[in-house]
Amino acid sequence: MTYVTDSSDKLLLSREACVNLAAAVHGENKAPFGSPLRQRSPPTPSALPFPQTEENRQKLQEYLLDYYRSSTFNTCEHQPLPLMDGPPMKLMVDPTYIHHTPVHVPVPLHWRDAVNEGLDQDVRLGVLEPVPMENLSHGVIEW
Repeated sequence: MTYVTDSSDKLLLSREACVNLAAAVHGENKAPFGSPLRQRSPPTPSALPFPQTEENRQKLQEYLLDYYRSSTFNTCEHQPLPLMDGPPMKLMVDPTYIHHTPVHVPVPLHWRDAVNEGLDQDVRLGVLEPVPMENLSHGVIEW
């Protein structure tokens, strides 16, 4: 988005634009807000760069944190998590506990903001999808 005005002779950039511009200038592969772009985990290293000794513990830790920085240790809340490969997960549930209609579970008022923030974050990460309101009105949720 760009705003044009005749009342200023200065160029103003958002923080996000500045971070992305700095990353582009330095040749870094960064996401908005400066975190690394989320990627799939690289293959397991065939050999470690240092012997596994107590003296090298700190160097090995830094090596592993850097090696998996864009995947396993990427905690950016602004990028969706990558989809997993494999067959769908099967939930083993006792059929006597299955509900076929949505159940309203009250959330205590003092937890409501934290619960909503957690749900919103899970939607941003791609862990959850919001249920369209039209599905709720019929009492049916399709999975």
